[in-house]
Amino acid sequence: MKKTRIIIIFAAFCFFIFGVVDALFKPEGIRFIHMILNAFLAFIWCKTHAVEHNKKIGFIYLVFVLVFPVIGISIYLFKFFGFKLGSQKILQVILFYILCLLLYLSPIYYL
Repeated sequence: MKKTRIIIIFAAFCFFIFGVVDALFKPEGIRFIHMILNAFLAFIWCKTHAVEHNKKIGFIYLVFVLVFPVIGISIYLFKFFGFKLGSQKILQVILFYILCLLLYLSPIYYL
């Protein structure tokens, strides 16, 4: 299994776990910790994805992914994969984040 897929599965699992913790305990700052972890996972995914596809990614793109994950990943995909393939990959990213949102909200709904 590719490292990028492992990171994606881990990110989805984190969304679910943080949803359960948020639904059960409602701790202060849990969303901030989740936001930091999500940005870090986006950074690691972007760097690993570039290595797997033999792309030389600049440091400024990685910083942008770390600060604004969804926008940074979109810019990375457009820049290094072109408009057509980049658009398809951005659609996959959007669908992934919708799935993660559902994973995060499902424990809140059921608990």
